Order: sequence, then C-alpha cells, then structure tokens
Amino acid sequence: MTLQTKTELVSGHCFQQPICFSGQQLMWAGESAQDWMARSEGSACYVYDMAVARRQVEQLRSQLPDSFDIFYAVKANPNPEVLSALEAVVDGVDVASIGELERAMAAGFSADQVSFAGPAKLVDEIERTLALGGHLSVESLIEMQRVISWANHNQQQVAVGVRLNPQFQLKASGMHMGGGAQPFGIDEEQFADLVALVKASPLVSISGLHIYAGSQCLQLDALVEQFRQSLLCFKRLSEEHQLTVTKLNFGGGIGVPYFPNNKPVDLVEYGQAIRSIVNEHQAFVVDKSIILELGRYIMAEAGVYLCQVTDVKSSRGQLFAMVNGGMHHHLANSGNLGQLLKKNYPIVVANKMASEAAERVTICGPLCTPLDVLARQLEVPKLDLGDIIAIFQSGAYGLTASPNQFLSHNSALEWVV
Repeated sequence: MTLQTKTELVSGHCFQQPICFSGQQLMWAGESAQDWMARSEGSACYVYDMAVARRQVEQLRSQLPDSFDIFYAVKANPNPEVLSALEAVVDGVDVASIGELERAMAAGFSADQVSFAGPAKLVDEIERTLALGGHLSVESLIEMQRVISWANHNQQQVAVGVRLNPQFQLKASGMHMGGGAQPFGIDEEQFADLVALVKASPLVSISGLHIYAGSQCLQLDALVEQFRQSLLCFKRLSEEHQLTVTKLNFGGGIGVPYFPNNKPVDLVEYGQAIRSIVNEHQAFVVDKSIILELGRYIMAEAGVYLCQVTDVKSSRGQLFAMVNGGMHHHLANSGNLGQLLKKNYPIVVANKMASEAAERVTICGPLCTPLDVLARQLEVPKLDLGDIIAIFQSGAYGLTASPNQFLSHNSALEWVV
C-alpha cells in the first residue's frame, strides 16, 4: 500500500499532523475510512487515533522546560479509552465535575494528579474531592469558606489552589475566560479578602495559583504575552501576601486550525519565548510545578467524524447532500446553534481523495432544523449515494458537547485506537 500525505487542503485548511490516504481512500489509525464505516455498519462514527494525540503532547513537551507539567482537560473528550491512553503521556488531568474526576481515576490517574476547577462546584463535589485528595482551584470566597468548614469538621490539613480572574485579557482568543467581569475565578483585587480567610484558618493553606485567560488562540504573540502577564501576576500576589506556592497553573489557550487559512502555532518559537520568560524569573519559579492544561490542542486533530451520503438533491439551483450524521453528534462543526457566518471545518469525501472537485454542495444532516448544516457551499468531487464524508479536527468537544438526544436519532459510535 502506497501512502500519500497532505498537510493542507485546497480549501485552505491546514493540519498540525499530516493526514494520509492511499489511492482514493482516506487512511485513519491504520485503516481506510471505508473499513471504519463497514465496522460501524454504516452508522456515523468518531475515530480517535491516539498516536496523533501522543505526538501532540510529545512535540509540545520537547519545546518546554523540564519543570513544566502537561495536564489533559477532560472536558475536551472524556471517553474512558481516551483517558486510559493518555494516562501514560500526560502528568495529570484538569476536571470540571466530580463525574470527570471519577472517570479520570477509573482510567488510572491518581487523585493527586487531578486539578478540579469550575465556577459552580457543589458542596458535595468539594467535599468528595478533598476526601479523595484531589487538588481544588477555589473560585470564590464562598468556595473557600466551604473548604475551611470541611477542614475544621475533619480536623485535616488542606492545601488548595486559587483561580484568579486577572486584570488583563487574552487577546485573539476564541473564548475569553479572564479579564473584565467573569463568572470564573476570583477577581485579582479581591484576592486579599480570600487570603485573610485562609490566614485565619490554621488548617488551610494556599499551595497554588491558577489563571485560565482564554482558549483557542492561534496568535503566538498573544499566547506568550498571556503567559508573561500570568507569571507577573502570580509573582506579585505571592510576594504581597507572603505565600509559599508550589503550583503555578497557566491554563491552556493553544488553538488548533479549524478554518481556512488558520495556521498552527509554531511550537519551536512558542517554546523559545516561554523559556526566555521562565529564565528571566528563575528565582521565583524554581522548585515550582508549572502547569499547562490542554484539551483541544491534544485531542482535536486526533479525531475524525465519518458519516455517509443518503440523498443528493437540487433545490432552485443549489445542490444539497443529505447525510446520516449532523449537529446532534457534532454541534461545534455545525456552528454551535448558529454562527453569524458559517465557516467550514476541514472536510473531504473520504472515498474520493484523489478526485478533482466537480460540484459545489451544502451538506446537511437529518434533523428538521435549518441549523443542521455540516458544510456550506463545499467544493467536492461528484457525489454518489454511500460516499463517506470525513470531518477533521473532531477529537475535542465533539460527541459529548452535542445534543445527542435531539429528535431521538441514534448516537454516533466511537472507536479509540
């Protein structure tokens, strides 16, 4: 079998890792798209190639100082087999619910490898996490009071992190989660009130500081500046309040190229810039664990979503292809319930990889809503019934981030290799 590779599609979509095909067939995780559809008996499915995810981690780690820990954000893809496959290559996990914590531990992570952040933790979630020995990122004065109450009741020493809402904002991110008024974390200017609570409790201490300023950023300068500003904030607050912290959590933010003309972040340049900042502040960061928590960056490119053409029809001069998958499986690809301008993910006809584009088509799913659009005005080879549509960058925020129960269609299958 002769394999060919692509790092860019004619649509202008780019990949961090090359995609492979043999003749007309897309190859994924060692098998053709046609074979994956046969294994799924024609049903829509996700296929996760964990070799790609491992390479994502290894390539980033190779550019960072040894003091860095890479955590996987479980929310990106909580499939138990995904978690088990990542357990050997990441240093820990970021979770946002007790359910994610339990999944992570079932996959082999120990409680002390877990960092639990989230803006509305239930009392039970806080207490169970502390009892298990997980590390909390406290996000409000009330959450800290609940931690103190648990420590007093159990007469147990507790060390927690604090998630800060900084004064700066990560520019050029897909989602802002820091700066301005936010439900996430505690405002930097309110930090003194939280420290006062802790210092009045002999059983509780602050062992870590955490900033997650934003996600899905592809601009190198913005990512580097976010890291610099976060480090300066950590250093300033630690010195002002005489804190001895051992964990500095910088969140994530590294984006992936979803749309035409998006370019991946240059990891070599990113690593060089981060090393320079760390070296500049070596006296502060020495003997501290520096954490990056990444989900999308690790898993997005590892996953492909496959579905089949069930109908092709024309409506007043426009061509439509209907498929047996849609927004109920892959909400993010459809535009998350309506983008102002629908932008296509990287998509190919997986059984016609070597064929030239012959027509322009809008690809729609089976749901009775005009929002169920997988691709709009996509240039493709001439489509036939049974052709396989492959949507790349689908390993993160896919099936579990979609309205699976909408209209009671079957869920997509998942294969982890």
